[in-house]
Amino acid sequence: MNIFNRFIITTLLVLSTSQVLALNTIGIANTPLVPAQSRVEAFASFNGLAITAKKKLGVNGNGLKLMVEENHRDDNAGLNTDGCVKDSGRSFADKTSILILCGTGFTGGISYTSELAIVINSLEYFSSSAGSSTRRPDLGNGGTDIVLSGGKDAAPAQAQVTTFTPTSANSTKTYIITINNTLYTTQANASTPIKAIVEALQAKVTANTAITCTEDDSKITCTANTADTAFTYASSVDDSLVITTSNLTIPEETQTVATLTTNKDGTTFSLDGTADNNNLFKIENNVLKFKDSNGIDFDTAQPKVYTIHLKASKNGETDVTKTITITLTDTNDNPPTDITLSNSTLIIVEGVNYFDNDPNHLFLVANLGAIDVDTTNTFTFSLENN
Repeated sequence: MNIFNRFIITTLLVLSTSQVLALNTIGIANTPLVPAQSRVEAFASFNGLAITAKKKLGVNGNGLKLMVEENHRDDNAGLNTDGCVKDSGRSFADKTSILILCGTGFTGGISYTSELAIVINSLEYFSSSAGSSTRRPDLGNGGTDIVLSGGKDAAPAQAQVTTFTPTSANSTKTYIITINNTLYTTQANASTPIKAIVEALQAKVTANTAITCTEDDSKITCTANTADTAFTYASSVDDSLVITTSNLTIPEETQTVATLTTNKDGTTFSLDGTADNNNLFKIENNVLKFKDSNGIDFDTAQPKVYTIHLKASKNGETDVTKTITITLTDTNDNPPTDITLSNSTLIIVEGVNYFDNDPNHLFLVANLGAIDVDTTNTFTFSLENN
């Protein structure tokens, strides 16, 4: 076997291994939120002075430089005074590099950091905290360069973005995305395309108000709705037995509630114990029903939301349980029992023409209402024997 053939076989083995591994997963890529950044001015510390950029703000203040040198006593140059002074004879055109001369007490006058601070505060691009009237500036050997750094521009928060990329299933699986501890699931099997998995999960995670999720047939991208608030996330693919029936809503006086489902075929359902409202229900061929063949009357029912406990069993699988609620809704099944009047006081003054010579002129006589035990009604009133 030559080297070329060995290379082809090795490559095919690597590809085959990757394809086997890329099943039954949901990959995650997360870009965490970046908090909002307040503007930070460029800064330097020198001999107890806090020196800050002024006018050139944020990052623009980085690189500003103060050069502090010893003020040698030189009568001819006129620089023989005590204290500190800006050297205007050696200034820079951009005003961002300034030379200051200070007496050190060796060959020139004496100065203190309080005097240096006064000079710095007089400059266009620099400010300084107050110095000490007893501390002399330490200029080292020949002077010191004070370079400002650390300036940052203000920036808004950048929202967290998390991407979920599912791979194919090789058998019946439950694909799970968790956002802020809320689970969103969909079932898939070996014939389910990735596009269908993506669309099913995206349709469910959209219910989470903390995020906005989009999909492109291969992945789901979720972005925090509030830029400075992070969300937690996780994903998994589970092939254990799962009850997929969720909370239910049915109209009153209906016996059949729903057909119960799991993520796998061949499952048998039963009621798990007698707690809460289990005694009001029965299960026949995995169909959940009220025991009463007439269902429940909303108008007399207490409560109107029922809690039941289900158990699903399948040969070779561990039994699973789930608690769901069944909410009863009202229907218009009772006639009104009485008519009510409001705003029904009408004073007629003799001699006043209320119709203004217009027989079609209308005015309020009374507001009509009705008494009805049903809660979802619209009433229509008419005149009789008139």
